[in-house]
Amino acid sequence: MSFLSVPLMILRNTKKFFADLRKSVKLESKIKALFGANLAFFGIYGAIIGAFSSVFQSIASAIKLPLLFLLTLLITFPTLYIFNLLFGARQSIKQYFTLILSSTAIMSVLVLGFAPITILFMITSDHYQFFKLLNVTIFAISCIVGMKFFYTGMGAISQDTLPEADTDEDHRLAAGPKELIDEGDDDADQEKEEFGGDLVGPRNVVHAQEKPRYPNNGPLTSSSTDVLELEEEVDLGQLDEQSLIELERSKAMAESRSGDNALTRKKLLRTWIVLYAFVGSQLSWVMRPFFGAPGEDFDFIRDLDGNFFTNIIDAIARILGFK
Repeated sequence: MSFLSVPLMILRNTKKFFADLRKSVKLESKIKALFGANLAFFGIYGAIIGAFSSVFQSIASAIKLPLLFLLTLLITFPTLYIFNLLFGARQSIKQYFTLILSSTAIMSVLVLGFAPITILFMITSDHYQFFKLLNVTIFAISCIVGMKFFYTGMGAISQDTLPEADTDEDHRLAAGPKELIDEGDDDADQEKEEFGGDLVGPRNVVHAQEKPRYPNNGPLTSSSTDVLELEEEVDLGQLDEQSLIELERSKAMAESRSGDNALTRKKLLRTWIVLYAFVGSQLSWVMRPFFGAPGEDFDFIRDLDGNFFTNIIDAIARILGFK
C-alpha cells in the first residue's frame, strides 16, 4: 500500500477501514503506509510554517513536526494498551497501534488542508504572535477531529457491544438464575411441546445434580473470555437442551461483566485522550521553535524556559494589546 492509499481509504470508507481493522486485515502494510503518510504530510506542513522565519527553520520544522506527533504517540501508547488489557480488551497490540496511527494520519491530512490559509496569512502578515496562535488553533482543531476518530474507532473494533435480544426466547435465555427459577410451569410445559417433550425445563436447570459440560472441554464457566472462546470451539449440535440453556445463562453473566469492563475502559479512554493532549503540548514546547521568532538567531532546539500554556496566554495578551 502507498502512503496515500490508506488515508484516502479512511476518508472515503471509514466503516470498511474499521471492519478491516477489526478482522486484522493487512495490518503490517497499513502501519507502514500510515507511517509514511504521517512523515510526509506533517513534514510538508512543518516546512511551510518554518518558512515564516528562514530556510533553515523550514528544514528544521519539516523534521521536528512529524517527530513531535510520533513521539507523543510512542510515549502515550503503552498506557493506552495496558489500560485496555487490564480491563478485558481482546484486541491485539497491532490493532491498537494501527488505529492510533490512523488517527494521527487524519490529523496530518487536516493540517495539510489548512496549508493554503497558513500560506495566505504568512504572506500578508508579519505578526508573529498572530501567526503562532493561528497555527495553535489549526493543530487544536486537527487533534480534536483525530481523537474523535480514534474514540469512534475504539468502539468500532471493540467486541463489547452486546446484541439486542430479538425474541421473547432470547430475553428468557439471557435472564439470570433468579428469573429461571421464577418461570412458571406453563412456560416449561410449552417448551416441552416445542422441543418434543424431552426438554429439561428451566426449573430443573438450577437443580441439576451435575454442572453441564462441553464435550472434551470441562464444565461451563462464566468467564467472558472462556465462555466466548469455548462457544466458538464447541459444536452446539452435540449438546443437550439442558446444556444449551446453561450455556446461554453463563454467556449472559459473562457479557454482563464484560459490559462493566467496557464502561471502565471508556472512562479510561477519555482520560488517556486528555493525557495525550498534555503530553503533546509539553513536547511541542520542549522541541520549539517551529515558527522561529523574527530577529532571533536560528536554533534547532531552544533552552527550556516557561511552559506551553503560559506562552499561549502571553501571546493572546500581546495580540489584545495588554502587553
